[in-house]
Amino acid sequence: MATFSASRRRLLLSGAALFLTSCSDMVQRPAGQPLPPRLQTALTQLDGIAERALAQSGVPGMVIVVVYQDTVMHLKGYGVRKAGSPDRVDSDTVFQLALVSKPIASTVMAGLVGDGVIQWDDPVVRHNPSFALGDPAATRAVTLRDFFCHRSGLSSHAGDLLEDMGYGREDILYRLRFLPLGNRFRNTYAYTNFGMTEAAVAAARSAGTSWEELTTTRLFQPAGMHATSPRHADFVQMPIALRSM
Repeated sequence: MATFSASRRRLLLSGAALFLTSCSDMVQRPAGQPLPPRLQTALTQLDGIAERALAQSGVPGMVIVVVYQDTVMHLKGYGVRKAGSPDRVDSDTVFQLALVSKPIASTVMAGLVGDGVIQWDDPVVRHNPSFALGDPAATRAVTLRDFFCHRSGLSSHAGDLLEDMGYGREDILYRLRFLPLGNRFRNTYAYTNFGMTEAAVAAARSAGTSWEELTTTRLFQPAGMHATSPRHADFVQMPIALRSM
């Protein structure tokens, strides 16, 4: 269960967006539909597994969803929304997805690649000509793939401290050009939230929209994820009774 704090980098999609989701919109299994025996056996064990996991980990609560052949076979909340609170988690509880936003971002980007809007090995400046790194050669060469593979040459978590200090996304992306790269470009791996952010924002720009709108129209709406949003403001506006804390 994530909480929104000064360390927002743990909750944001590379500083680009916060995702929240509820499971209640998922397609449910029709009543009376028979289950394969092995699946039925596994499902009967889930409640015990979940309760033991909560007790051993200290996690206040969670939702378990089992999808089989594109149909939800099990959907249930366990535990509470906040440690020490009696408010139970259910299928309508909204969770912040934290680093799960990274594979979501990759999925959205892959959709653009499939449509020919972008290619993984496009230079970032092709989609955002104003972007720059601390080395002109790296600026010209760095690709969308480089940022998603964390091999841009930026140091680990570059820009995160600026976010903690209250800088906005555009300001942080601009200031990446002042960070020295040394000889790290494509030579070392360093996890960088804002590198992925730049790639995502640049790709959305070529798609003629914002990253927030892109994720909504390309993934959430087609998947029927109507309680899911890339905006933290939407999470704040959700009724407290629906939020994980």
